[in-house]
Amino acid sequence: MGRQRFRAAVRYHAVSAPMPPIRVAILGGGPAGLSAGKVLTDHGVALTLFEKNAEVGGMARTIRHGPYRFDLGGHRFYTKNRAVRAFLDELFPDDLLTVARSSKIFFQGRYFDYPLKPMNAFFGMGPWTSVEILFDYLRQKLRPRPPRSRNFEEWVVHAFGRKMFECYFKCYTEKVWGID
Repeated sequence: MGRQRFRAAVRYHAVSAPMPPIRVAILGGGPAGLSAGKVLTDHGVALTLFEKNAEVGGMARTIRHGPYRFDLGGHRFYTKNRAVRAFLDELFPDDLLTVARSSKIFFQGRYFDYPLKPMNAFFGMGPWTSVEILFDYLRQKLRPRPPRSRNFEEWVVHAFGRKMFECYFKCYTEKVWGID
């Protein structure tokens, strides 16, 4: 009976008044804006998409200059999700280029796989640094992990250890994103 007395009868009633048509403004014709626009128009929503450039694509755009092509930013789509892939194929039927995923980072005179693979990093850093990274990683794994990291640095240190953060992630993040 204790729980019974706190239950309330909740009833939902359909609203019979017609809703005014929804109009949406989307700022930016990058992948997010184009995706939102497609989903909304598929559901009958009227919208206007505003893009400041002459072409859509945002930071996933390729600029052509004579015979050369320049991709903006480090942006690419990568997904194992078939529904996402089908959506992208429908959204960009003629512009989506599929290539084998192979990324390398030139760091301290050597090439490393990206995303970083543990064995590639371990053998590529040299024996002394690799041993330091390994022991720091193991020490970090034995410590209790806090429930939530407050920033990227904390997350990397908890996941890989301080030495790996200092050797790799810190300078890479600062270079690519311009932040520390």
